[in-house]
Amino acid sequence: MALHRGINFSSMEVEGNLGGFVFAAGTVICTLIGLPWLVPAFLASLTLGVGLAFVLHAWHARYPAKSGQALCLRTRHPSEPGPAPCPDA
Repeated sequence: MALHRGINFSSMEVEGNLGGFVFAAGTVICTLIGLPWLVPAFLASLTLGVGLAFVLHAWHARYPAKSGQALCLRTRHPSEPGPAPCPDA
């Protein structure tokens, strides 16, 4: 009898909506219940992440980006040489 290979989380598609949030939050909660020694590290990283978000929000409110300085996140196909070009602003 062949054994089942198990659930492969890398093949699960999770959308960016409420269902995805519930899946992500449930995964974190189950991990913290199973590994309770990670709770202090999780709380520290959550606190630092929220603090960094407030600092970045205050920074961008004080120093707004000028026209043409927006971050370009456009990707390119791996077969294309060189960096991906950004569209003209």
